[in-house]
Amino acid sequence: MTTYTTEEMRTARKIRRNFGVSRYKFMSLNHLGALSAGQIYISDPEKFNDPYDLKIEIENLTDRSPFDNEVVLREAFAKLFVGNPEISNFWYYDEEFIATLQEWIDGHAHYRLVIDGFKRRSKEFGVSCFSQDWDVPLLWSHYADSHRGICVEYQVHPMKMSYNPEDLHFGQHYVRYTTELPTLCLSEILFSPHQVLSSLLATKHADWSYEKEWRLVHYTAKGKMVSAPKTMEISAIIVGLGFDMTRMVEVVSKATELNIPVYKINRQMGYDLKLEPY
Repeated sequence: MTTYTTEEMRTARKIRRNFGVSRYKFMSLNHLGALSAGQIYISDPEKFNDPYDLKIEIENLTDRSPFDNEVVLREAFAKLFVGNPEISNFWYYDEEFIATLQEWIDGHAHYRLVIDGFKRRSKEFGVSCFSQDWDVPLLWSHYADSHRGICVEYQVHPMKMSYNPEDLHFGQHYVRYTTELPTLCLSEILFSPHQVLSSLLATKHADWSYEKEWRLVHYTAKGKMVSAPKTMEISAIIVGLGFDMTRMVEVVSKATELNIPVYKINRQMGYDLKLEPY
């Protein structure tokens, strides 16, 4: 039994695709009840399954440049920082970190305190992880209860999110995969914090590249539900190959509540997965 006809689901999916790009979150069925049109769960990165996640080293590497003079570095940063009314409005800075930077500019704090302040601030960020694809068997195995769980499709408008005033407490990053853990420099923290955050929050070992991950970052919340970005919405629920079909009524009930279609996974030839409307 289904709440939607096939044509209705195709129409709804087409309309939502016009909204943006698809992103996918894999989960066990136990998390179904928490799905909400206006809420999203932001995880605590300290509990991620990759011990190297968000663990990039930060050092003062200015001795490798022609500008290895901390006094000059302070003076240059002070010209950008002191008297800039936008500092207190920028998501990267909070009152404690602003005070630390001012002490360093005034010569009353060691540069290491700037690095420590940056790390402290970064630990306040929460992350919600998504894949760009739904048909990766390893994702179903690792994050959707060995194919017995579900995958939730979201439609996201990345460009609108970047400029929507209501979404400015969110950041978005495509994960970069590498075989070497990079080291960031003090000068990068000072002069290009937005780029530093991208490296810190979205760098993983190449072994994880199958995830094709996209990250939604919240600058003040973690380990809890928050209001979802206005430019992001749930657009479908997909059940896995090993899903217990006797529990499909729960999925259909939630889909009806959210006014979205339900899909199920079937096998294609070989290892390929096929998406079919339920």
